[in-house]
Amino acid sequence: MGENLFSDIPRIYTGIAEIGACVCGCLLCRRKVSNIRFFIYAAIAMVVQCVFLELTNNVKIYFWLPCMLVAFLVMYGLMRSVITASDKTLLFFTLHAFLLSEFAASLEWQLSLYFEYDLGIGPPARYITLVVVYALVFWGVYNLERELIKDVESEYSKRDVFILLIIVLFTFAASNISFILPINVFTGGTPRENFTLRTVVDLGGLAILYAFRSRIRELQSAKELATLSTVLQSQYDGYRNYQEMIDLINFKYHDLKNQLIGLLAEENLARQKELIAQMQKDLEKYRPEHKTGNKVLDTLLAGKTTRLRNNDIKFTCVADGTILSDIHVTDICSIFGNALDNAIEYEATVADPEKRIIHMTLAARQGYIFIEVSNYIENEIKMKNNMPQTTKQDKKLHGYGVKSIEYTAKKYNGTLTYTQHDHMLEMKVLIPHH
Repeated sequence: MGENLFSDIPRIYTGIAEIGACVCGCLLCRRKVSNIRFFIYAAIAMVVQCVFLELTNNVKIYFWLPCMLVAFLVMYGLMRSVITASDKTLLFFTLHAFLLSEFAASLEWQLSLYFEYDLGIGPPARYITLVVVYALVFWGVYNLERELIKDVESEYSKRDVFILLIIVLFTFAASNISFILPINVFTGGTPRENFTLRTVVDLGGLAILYAFRSRIRELQSAKELATLSTVLQSQYDGYRNYQEMIDLINFKYHDLKNQLIGLLAEENLARQKELIAQMQKDLEKYRPEHKTGNKVLDTLLAGKTTRLRNNDIKFTCVADGTILSDIHVTDICSIFGNALDNAIEYEATVADPEKRIIHMTLAARQGYIFIEVSNYIENEIKMKNNMPQTTKQDKKLHGYGVKSIEYTAKKYNGTLTYTQHDHMLEMKVLIPHH
């Protein structure tokens, strides 16, 4: 029934599988080229890979591994030209794509020969099986991987890449040893059995890889949650400090008022007027600027006043704080604290003081709590997943303020969006309001 056909997969089928696996990986990552360029690059890589594999079909066994390495480099080149990622992450995804392509090609060829020879469907079964199996395998892996990287930054360490390399090398060696060394401890009785072993080993390798990546995701998620918790606690601690400051201000405010009463008894009118003017000036410094109807928000805004004044930032606020009654104090601190901190940090870098502008809106709109914090920007801000990227040098230690806002909004089934136009960056949060 064509047992000899199980000795190898048509090289062009392998080339299609390898580039198809790369396309699957590229769809999961942030791409640096347009969709049209992406598919043009993929088509070129597909032709190059298939032609190269066909031309090297009959090379000696000691040239086989170098040829596989060249094929791997073509896959890496495609992914490097399409997606934005570090060298370690690119290598990680290419290794993953290589292992996936090995499994897809092995499964497809085994099923193709079964339908053609065992069931007698005829040669067209090969092409139908090729399309169906590759489509189902890559579609299934795409959906599985999309859940793995959801809400988590896909960045891998040298250790992660090294472990994956060991997994891929071991799987590749175990699945192909029967074809390189016909007689060994892993060899089956027939070419078909060897091929079945190859498919099962490749599937096992993918299962191990999936478990490994699941563990990475758990660690990454735990790390992000810990960082978000730290950011949230920092905002809350800031609020507590602001509250202590407000209590001190209130004490001073009332103390000055009492002193004014005593000054009314001053007999020297000129001296009296001088002291009263000075104390009124001091009182003005302590005058609360924002009364929103929410004590937490008022305290938080008061805490930001000094930074706003010191940086000559014009801050306007239209806020109905009464609609925040169902929002927890730490979540109020997270949303408004992080949003204002980000805006203040940017405005402090604007050279022209006249352009340092921040405006905040808090209102009830059509059954939602609407929050908007907008600030002037000199140049367009780079965005990733529709979120602004930090402009600080140490990116690993920053950017969690935005994530904290997003996390808090989702906690209340809300959304966070950023838009920019006319030199203004607008952060909008919508939270269902009952």
